[in-house]
Amino acid sequence: MGFYLCFFEFPIPEILLYCSEFAYSNKNVRLTLTSNWDFEVYGKIHSQMKILGNIEIRQLMRPFNFIGIFKDEDELILAPLSQDLNNLVCIRSMHYEFVVFYKSCLLPILQASSTSKLDS
Repeated sequence: MGFYLCFFEFPIPEILLYCSEFAYSNKNVRLTLTSNWDFEVYGKIHSQMKILGNIEIRQLMRPFNFIGIFKDEDELILAPLSQDLNNLVCIRSMHYEFVVFYKSCLLPILQASSTSKLDS
């Protein structure tokens, strides 16, 4: 099972802590975090996360304006960045073909627009 997570402007330490705890308690899960977070600020946390072995961290070369969560081909959540979280509209699907379609469009773009921080 794998998750592909894209977070950009949310409370970073809390997200990283949650992802670390989830990865630690679910060793069969592989997490890929793609973001434009400042590695000067959060590099120590990222280094500690890599020790778990089932987390890959990727750094975007330019910012994107959405949040995406993919759970294999089982589920996806996509939402635009918004300061108004009470009125946020998102796409959530558990329909296999829809998830595969969005994943096949977005993941190559994110892969091409980011660099791995696995060895940094």
